[in-house]
Amino acid sequence: MPAVLNHPRGYGRGYGFDDERVENAVALARSEVNVQLCFAWVLCAAVCLCFCLPAAAQSTGQDGVHTHDGFMLRLGLGFGYGSESRKGEDFTVSYSGVAGLFDLAIGWTLFECFGVHLSAWDWAAGDATRSNDHDPSVTGYSVGVVAGGAGVTYFLMPWSAYLSASVGVGDLRLENADGDKVAMTSPWPAVHAVVGKEWWVSANWGLGAALAADYSVLKDQHADSPWTGYSLGLLLSATYN
Repeated sequence: MPAVLNHPRGYGRGYGFDDERVENAVALARSEVNVQLCFAWVLCAAVCLCFCLPAAAQSTGQDGVHTHDGFMLRLGLGFGYGSESRKGEDFTVSYSGVAGLFDLAIGWTLFECFGVHLSAWDWAAGDATRSNDHDPSVTGYSVGVVAGGAGVTYFLMPWSAYLSASVGVGDLRLENADGDKVAMTSPWPAVHAVVGKEWWVSANWGLGAALAADYSVLKDQHADSPWTGYSLGLLLSATYN
């Protein structure tokens, strides 16, 4: 299990080498289990929705052509910019860079044009730059946030545009070029918003583009001050509804 690297400006002080490795291993395992359980729940619920809801929609006898009703599935892939930072007593450190973005929503349209769904979102910058108040900038870091929760989507008709917002929990991924973890966090609140416009390409599928943004405040397991971060970017959006 990789150890967390001590930050040169006070991050991780007070840990002996052996005790630090043991404590980091336990904390990392606990954090990863929490995130895996969260996404396992989202995945299981999504599978149930995928198999059960379309059948229920067919049983209603509604054709659902070019309408937002019944089962909904939205996928988004794109790119943008992401950043995570933490402020200590005598330093501020940040990791940022060009990031890949992912968005997933699976749920049901309760009323015409209004849907509720399980949500998952993620951003990751593979060549992020570390910047702080004292040292030169360094590249080669990998940083990102993976999150999951629940949300709502409202479709603006007849323009087939949509507004979507989700609330959940997120976890920070931060590693150096050697794959060593630089920080570990506990799952804490994260929010996600998407604004998009699509065009019908079949009876139930729409394709388009969207602007996505998210914000998170994640508790550091070895420090009092949290990590705060955000991402902003463009997505290629596809919705089945």
